[in-house]
Amino acid sequence: MTKNWFRIISLIALVTLILAGQIFSAAKAMPTFVPNSKTLTIGRAIATWPTGIPTGEKRPVVVFLPGWGGTGAVNAAVSAQNTNLVNQGYVTLAIGFDSSATWISDIDVKTLQGLNKLCADAAIPANCNAIVVDGSSYGGAQNYWVMEYLQANGYNGSAGSKGKALGFVSEDAGYGAPGVLTNPTTGAYTRTGLANTASYSVGMIENLGDTTFPTDECTWGNCGVRVLSNAHLTRGDTNVFSMCPTGGEHGTRGYADWNAWVISTIKTIIHVTNGVSAFTGYTSPTLSVGNTCVDAVILPGLSVSGTDIVANGLPVRLRGVNMGDPFWARGWYGPMYSTANYATLAQDWHANVARISIFPTQWKNMDRATLLAGLAQEVNAALDNGMYVIISYHVIGWPNGWYQPAYAGNPADTYDSSMSAATAFWTQMAQTYGSDTRIIFDLWNEPAHDSSDWNNINYWASLKPFYESLIQTVRSNGGQNIVLATGSGWASWLAGIKDNPLADSKVVYAYHKYSVEGSNTAAEWNKDTGGLIGVKPVIVSEWGYEDADVTNPTWPGSQASYGDAFTQWMESNNLNNLAWMYHHDWTPALLKSDGSLTVFGNFVKGYLTTVRNLNKPDLIITDVTLTPAFPQPNETFNVSITIKNQGGAGGASVVYRDVYIDKDPSADLNSATGCTSAGQFFRSDSYISLEPGMSDTKVVTITGGLPVGGHQIWAYVDARCLIDEN
Repeated sequence: MTKNWFRIISLIALVTLILAGQIFSAAKAMPTFVPNSKTLTIGRAIATWPTGIPTGEKRPVVVFLPGWGGTGAVNAAVSAQNTNLVNQGYVTLAIGFDSSATWISDIDVKTLQGLNKLCADAAIPANCNAIVVDGSSYGGAQNYWVMEYLQANGYNGSAGSKGKALGFVSEDAGYGAPGVLTNPTTGAYTRTGLANTASYSVGMIENLGDTTFPTDECTWGNCGVRVLSNAHLTRGDTNVFSMCPTGGEHGTRGYADWNAWVISTIKTIIHVTNGVSAFTGYTSPTLSVGNTCVDAVILPGLSVSGTDIVANGLPVRLRGVNMGDPFWARGWYGPMYSTANYATLAQDWHANVARISIFPTQWKNMDRATLLAGLAQEVNAALDNGMYVIISYHVIGWPNGWYQPAYAGNPADTYDSSMSAATAFWTQMAQTYGSDTRIIFDLWNEPAHDSSDWNNINYWASLKPFYESLIQTVRSNGGQNIVLATGSGWASWLAGIKDNPLADSKVVYAYHKYSVEGSNTAAEWNKDTGGLIGVKPVIVSEWGYEDADVTNPTWPGSQASYGDAFTQWMESNNLNNLAWMYHHDWTPALLKSDGSLTVFGNFVKGYLTTVRNLNKPDLIITDVTLTPAFPQPNETFNVSITIKNQGGAGGASVVYRDVYIDKDPSADLNSATGCTSAGQFFRSDSYISLEPGMSDTKVVTITGGLPVGGHQIWAYVDARCLIDEN
């Protein structure tokens, strides 16, 4: 083999593909129907649909493929999941199949035959232009082949076809990918193809504890969900929905929301991805769905260095929103709020931090297990969407002294300032979250003194010992987290801290500031922060205003009078910050009661998006090396690729390096995006982060080498433009 030529390519990424499902709010379940049922072919096809469908209205079709014990034929049967979808208003079709040998059956043929009869039966209110196939176990593994058979034989929406198959969902399975399996542990990457997600959607759910169809390998003619999810992600595919819940053996459905996830995925495929109109009595999905069963993206932990919050030794700017109390601000308002909000904020708003509050009355009076479970649900949703978390003890008052009276109808101890209660809270938080430094502890939301002259008096000297006590509580219970501390005056007066700071090395000082007519000036904000900026790390953990769309505003302002000036002041001082609040009823509100954005909400979303785009990664290839340097014909060799981030912000946690063999990738650029397709060989490289100026080296193995002759090799970073670069 002659010496290889290398072409090192560094292209600007023009498009970022966001791989997440649509976001939905929770909704009430539909009532249970007494279904209609009709046997279309004995043993092989049973149609079921709900009663009460209005005359002339047709419903999407969900086809159910059964599992298989491994011997003989399998008769059609109406499963519990089938009934779930009927109860949701859909027409279903249960399929059976004939088997003549191990892993060989006519399940694809029987599915087509059943659909032909279903769609020709005028008595069944089926919309055959909206078909989803749902397979369980063996049926799930065969989904790919059934879908391709349907696409090729009439259910692809083309002229003269009977209808359109929109996608498939595999339960307790991934699917059998086409091609030759050469490595059972990396099957999706060495097969010659994947499901065609440009033509239809793919949904997969499988237990991590499944040893029959392991999620991380290909066995028994089936590839596990995570293997396939990574393969689709690497290829740059959208239209993929996946979930790998913890625990649970094959078929045990070891996930409390298993059925809800399947139903939500089917609804997403039909009504969101493909835009099929909703029907009478339709309810929105209860869960958000996305391609989540991929190798975990892990945020690096946070610490403090000088005036910066840092991750992996490099500065991190936290910008996001307040979420409020999981039970009062979110739980009481029912389906308007769900954990799907965090995906919206991370993906659409580009927020990277969320502040979650617990009121003292909640801590004192709620069932402890219920409180901790509800808090964990919110915290995990934020972390899973790549957002840091601040847990705030939402007290308003002076330690062991005066505290703010509750609003009418709320418990009198809503803002209780008892130090014993606060100490108990942070003891529990440190024991629960103390080893997770992605979480910040906001020790005391707003110290408020009953004096009317708080903004001209230095109360810090008397407040400091209480913070020292709470910090000691956190540290003695194993908490390694950053902690927030602030001065008096509802956190808006930080005088005295600069010359008498806390000794702990992981303290960030918090400041709250809302629009106040006549004092919205940099001079006022600098006075409030008492010279602390540039000396110690500062976070503006609450800020906001109410614009002309708010009647009787408490904090009147506008983009011109407050928004632009305040955000510019924060940016010029490199301040971390969170706007108040992602709600419609807690002001300043980012949302209206119908879920749309207030004027202030639009401003915050625009601000977060804009500042996020000011600093982006810029990935280049700096070195390519072969090992061995001169491979022999058909000899396995490694291609070592070093990339560097020369941009101004951290890179993503997953970056792709493609190796092209005898194919110039620049000749394969998409005219619209400037991106190319996956290379002949590829690898998904996961690491914590690639910060500005840092380099990272990974190896791509060319198994089996190359044939005799001269060859050219190209290396390409981020070929599918998955990273928004500068």
